[in-house]
Amino acid sequence: MAARPRFTSRRQAFAASSALYRGIAAAGGHEALASRLGIGAAALRGWTHCPTARVEAVAAATGVPAHELRPDLFPAPPSAPRNDAEQATAAHLAAARHFALTGRTLSSERH
Repeated sequence: MAARPRFTSRRQAFAASSALYRGIAAAGGHEALASRLGIGAAALRGWTHCPTARVEAVAAATGVPAHELRPDLFPAPPSAPRNDAEQATAAHLAAARHFALTGRTLSSERH
């Protein structure tokens, strides 16, 4: 019998389960994914989380990353560093475009 997942929280378990169901939908359903994996659709329907031995195959077949399918086994890759100055500039320019299109400014709005 396979070992049970060791999630750190209910939220992590829910996210892993959601990732599996997103993958099933992306593959075209239980039958389509089961045929890609070479297993029965009934076996796949019994999964609440992706089994350890099938994580890489499911990730390859569905496009859902392994760290989303089983966050307890595969750590998330480090994200790109944030550049707060670039984000602030982009937000300012987006606000300027919005105000130019609508002809409104924050100071002219009445509450």
